[in-house]
Amino acid sequence: MHAYLCQTSGHLPVAIPAFGNWIHRRRLEVGLSRARAAALAGLSHRDWGMLEQGWVPSLDERLLRSIAATLEVTFDAFDCAIEPLRMHFAGADERP
Repeated sequence: MHAYLCQTSGHLPVAIPAFGNWIHRRRLEVGLSRARAAALAGLSHRDWGMLEQGWVPSLDERLLRSIAATLEVTFDAFDCAIEPLRMHFAGADERP
């Protein structure tokens, strides 16, 4: 199972619902079941479900590229969509 950033910084876990909603809608747009999307992205069915609930996956570039490819979006577009999340977690790591 992949580590989720929201669980790694010592802060309470937080889901980003808008992120999860976008992932869910995009999966439906490309006509994939949750199980098929998870398999294509190299995630467990449970991890994909967490992704659709807004839990932010590790910002590992290989994983993000896999998710973008599964959702049939360019990595650059996907990377721009998660940039606010990167900034959120960078700021969380700097808090006391």
